[in-house]
Amino acid sequence: IIWVLIGLWCLYQLLRKYFDESVELLTIFSLALATNVFHNVTMNAVMSHALLFSLYAILMYLSERYYTFPTWQKALGLGLIAGLISLTRLTELYCLAIPLLWNITSIKERLDFFRNRYKDLILAAMSFLLVFI
Repeated sequence: IIWVLIGLWCLYQLLRKYFDESVELLTIFSLALATNVFHNVTMNAVMSHALLFSLYAILMYLSERYYTFPTWQKALGLGLIAGLISLTRLTELYCLAIPLLWNITSIKERLDFFRNRYKDLILAAMSFLLVFI
């Protein structure tokens, strides 16, 4: 239950940037009570669905924060969370596309960004691999 609450909080924080409070609250309550999240937390807690929901919410939240104000700590967190997602279910490797393509406007701009912040990219890759050791 704690993982899902953390995930819902991260999703709420992410939605705050794009929508007004009524839309945010309606979305969070709808997700919590009107989807399979409630079932997966209460009746199906041994499965990884609730954990993955939370990890994806954290990944999106960190991606938004990283591109707003990039730091090595956020890059480390992105790598660790993406590693945990992939470790939980290996077929979720596509989660790497979220931080790499988050809010992209042009490929050239994103490549320039990573050229300037290549140390963050290396740190994120190393922390991603560290999870598997």
